[in-house]
Amino acid sequence: MKKLNIIMIDDDEVFINGYKSLLNDEYIIHGAQSISDGIKLIEKKCPAVLLLDISLKAEKEGLAALPVIKKEFPYLPVIVVTNWDSHLVFKEAISLGADDFFVKSDNIRNLRIIIKNLLYKNQISSDDKDELPIAHSSEFRQILAEAKKIAVLNCTVLLTGETGVGKDEIAKYVHKNSKRSTGPFIPINCGSIPETLFESEMFGHEKGAFTGALSSKQGKFELANKGTVFLDEIDELPENSQAKLLRVIQEQEIERVGGTKRIPIDVRIIAAAQHDLQMFVEKGKFREDLYYRIAVYPIYIPPLREREDDIIPLCNYFLKYFQEYYKKGEKNFTQSSLIMLTSYHWPGNVRELKNSIERAVIRSTGHQIRPVDFQLRNIPNNQTENLSYDSAKEEAVYEFQRKYLKKELYRNKGNISVTAKKIGISRQSLTRMIKDLNLGIGKSSKEGNKV
Repeated sequence: MKKLNIIMIDDDEVFINGYKSLLNDEYIIHGAQSISDGIKLIEKKCPAVLLLDISLKAEKEGLAALPVIKKEFPYLPVIVVTNWDSHLVFKEAISLGADDFFVKSDNIRNLRIIIKNLLYKNQISSDDKDELPIAHSSEFRQILAEAKKIAVLNCTVLLTGETGVGKDEIAKYVHKNSKRSTGPFIPINCGSIPETLFESEMFGHEKGAFTGALSSKQGKFELANKGTVFLDEIDELPENSQAKLLRVIQEQEIERVGGTKRIPIDVRIIAAAQHDLQMFVEKGKFREDLYYRIAVYPIYIPPLREREDDIIPLCNYFLKYFQEYYKKGEKNFTQSSLIMLTSYHWPGNVRELKNSIERAVIRSTGHQIRPVDFQLRNIPNNQTENLSYDSAKEEAVYEFQRKYLKKELYRNKGNISVTAKKIGISRQSLTRMIKDLNLGIGKSSKEGNKV
């Protein structure tokens, strides 16, 4: 994968060289020690991200140049970098157009998370960017490459992996890229079909075949003709049902329950299992002949905890989907949220991640989604004992800001201009903070905007 260019504008040459060596495995770092040199580099290198030091030779020189840079390069994500661990400075930088911030430290993992989050949020795919499967990790890109390669063939495919890893999405991807893409894609959850209804559901039945069969009915295989049948949880099939399925796969024809006519079918089989089917064969839980029929091309999908690079893009995908679905307005993850999400072990994989993002979107107030909004398993709700230092600090700052600003706004009768002047920040910064903290802004008055 081609490395992306990142430009660092910082008058500390040691800092630039240090981060060049720390980030050069993923990015090509170009350094500039002044705003003018940095702008020339931006024009020449077309970077994916800019790291801008707030304080260069003159106090706040980088911050003063930020609006100019954003006006000239509106699509360039900017991360402001500083030695000052000041939330008010960060808020001012964000109000001037910065996309995120980073406090200089040895914690390079946090900077990588910030960079990747911005890259994924600003990425424009040449294909359909709103469509899963999302693959940014090398492991998942390799899986998609394999899936695309065998999609054009007509062989059976066996997808294995823990529950929730996205086997259904890979099955759809294979179908979409196959010669059968215009035909039906019929998913079947083998674990949810009672053994007594297996033949009727899979192969259909004729009128009067059994009590309640008031009319003829096509089965799943007949409905999938010229398309793909996705047999999910095939490891849950009883042995008797396995034998009936094997016969249909071998003969490529079905016979409805209560019928005498053999109906030819033309379907491709994609199966999925969360258990090791070879081990099931050895234990006598799964037919060996059926295993070899469905496992012509096996693909193992690793759990989400083993492909960390997929977490942030999936988070952003689900965030966009649910904020539009629930009409919640634009929201963003705080840095602490992203760090927590990439550190969590995700026992439920992508399915759990999707559920957690949906819950966080619903629970969150204001524009920010914080760690407590997720209620992840094994992480205390509304507690900071087990949170990282950064997460705990962020929670404490958030609560302090809400209480402090509510008190000051009340003291100044809700007048934003007066309050901003008295607490020593710009009116624009205070307005943004009020929105981020979900304090609400009312209608304008002659005295100035009031909350």
